[in-house]
Amino acid sequence: KYQSYGASIGSLITQTVFAVLCIWRCFVLFKFRFPFLQVCKFLVLIACLMGVYFLLKSLNSIYLILILFAVSSLVFSILLKLIEWDKMMSFFKKNTQ
Repeated sequence: KYQSYGASIGSLITQTVFAVLCIWRCFVLFKFRFPFLQVCKFLVLIACLMGVYFLLKSLNSIYLILILFAVSSLVFSILLKLIEWDKMMSFFKKNTQ
């Protein structure tokens, strides 16, 4: 009855269960800790970038959209302390000498 749609749903369920079991096994085997704060920061970053996308999608110039999106990605990453400004600047200073 469902043909390819049913097959894709079955495959999605199978792959999802397998991925969750692999992740769980890695946490048990290697004693990983769940970095809750880091995951929350990434979720906030994704939400902010989705908001930027909806603000920028009405612009006509794809180049302007790409530049503004890249700048906003960098700014939000720095504000959320996903990227450390000092380390980034020291990286560029080392490569210029």
